[in-house]
Amino acid sequence: MEELLRVEDLRVSYPGFELNNISFTCHKGEFIGVIGVNGAGKSTTIKAIMQMIARDGGDIYWKSEKVTEKRIATFRECIGYVGDNDCYYPNIKVEKILRFVSALYSNWDSETMEKYLSIFKLDTNKKMKELSTGMRVKLDLLMAMSHNAELYILDEPTSGLDPLVRKEVIDILYDLVNREGKTVILSSHITSDLEKTADRILYLVDGTVVVDNGVEQIRSDFAETLSKATEDVLLEDVLFHLMTR
Repeated sequence: MEELLRVEDLRVSYPGFELNNISFTCHKGEFIGVIGVNGAGKSTTIKAIMQMIARDGGDIYWKSEKVTEKRIATFRECIGYVGDNDCYYPNIKVEKILRFVSALYSNWDSETMEKYLSIFKLDTNKKMKELSTGMRVKLDLLMAMSHNAELYILDEPTSGLDPLVRKEVIDILYDLVNREGKTVILSSHITSDLEKTADRILYLVDGTVVVDNGVEQIRSDFAETLSKATEDVLLEDVLFHLMTR
């Protein structure tokens, strides 16, 4: 499999918290679920990968080339990022946001943007304060998917969404991987979101990766401890067990 992203010995220190030598590799076509309780380091890891916060150590590689300061802009062109970005003026219209964001990317695809505007039923004349939480997430997804990104990194995008909207978002991500051949890294504390989609799980505890394995292997190991058939074991149950043990 083609290597897209490699994270080596990533370290970030805050008062009372430390990200401890996070290392993993992401390959083309993978769907990686990043799990852990609040405060485990999921968001810090993602923000450090995106170079949104300073690192105390470690390196990020994109297609085997180190992401140096000079290459950050090029790296971000390849990533569809969705995170805690709710920093828009409440009275700004969706249309103006899209006009501004599209100018930031050399590979912006207006046809893709229009397609998702239609799918999501987003009214570009609405102001941000008029959008529901679900519509704001869809707007963020639309922007992430409108510049031909190869890898999507999403930091708890389904948190706070009602079940129907959450399912819609997860289905979109599933299609990105399985129909369009894209790659997704999704952090979530909602373990059921990963049941249908994830190929691999990264489990963080107190800033450390304690599990990095394929879903089927994790499920098989858990089934073995319970003396059950693998097909009887739900991934959601396994992940819940991991996060509560």
